[in-house]
Amino acid sequence: MPKKTKFLDIPVVTGDREGICDGIFEKLRRGENFHLITLNALMVEHAFENPDFFKVLKAGICVNDSIGIRFAAFLLNGRGILNFPGIELFYNLCAFAAAEGFPIFVYGAKEDVNAASCEKLKRRFPGINICGRLNGYEDNAYEIIKKSRPKFLFAALDSPRQEVWLDENLPKLKCAGMGIGGTLDVFSGRLKRANPVFRAAGLEWLGRLLREPWRAGRIRRLPFFLVRVLKIYFSRTAKNQ
Repeated sequence: MPKKTKFLDIPVVTGDREGICDGIFEKLRRGENFHLITLNALMVEHAFENPDFFKVLKAGICVNDSIGIRFAAFLLNGRGILNFPGIELFYNLCAFAAAEGFPIFVYGAKEDVNAASCEKLKRRFPGINICGRLNGYEDNAYEIIKKSRPKFLFAALDSPRQEVWLDENLPKLKCAGMGIGGTLDVFSGRLKRANPVFRAAGLEWLGRLLREPWRAGRIRRLPFFLVRVLKIYFSRTAKNQ
């Protein structure tokens, strides 16, 4: 696995995208079970308010999915952490699963979105083995997934719900997994992905916010993350003077 660095006491994978993927793929080939987490600033802020969620992040393999974390790490550690969009990691994992014959399970989202995504996965990644799929509204999800015996589980639920669910259930399911949030909404075609200009700037979240203003409520705590980072920075600066 690529090297990790501590960001606000949360271990985060460092390196380029190819190196990160190679490390993840090697763990899958060895049959390791692990929780892959695409980390963003809101999750970090939630972790500081919720000690149990902090433990979830520390127990998983965190990959930075946030331009905010990238620059905050540069400010606090003197070195940024390259951000790897979760949807891009999803594509890489699906390509790997198709090439290696790894059975995957797609859990979450609405029924039509889940079904459309699985059909599109089969077209985009010929040979991909989808051993099961399930929308995010079933009460007996664990039992259904367990019977399918996947090697990798994608959970398209809201964060932090998906991370908490995976942390609790992956050890019992004996497979690896990752929360993918709203990825299926984009992949299925229900929503358009952010403009390439926003993506190149690491502002994919802003592009989605402009299309869906109602999401503003979900990011209302971003300023708290910024204030937290600045407080730590100025506190360290004062101590070093």
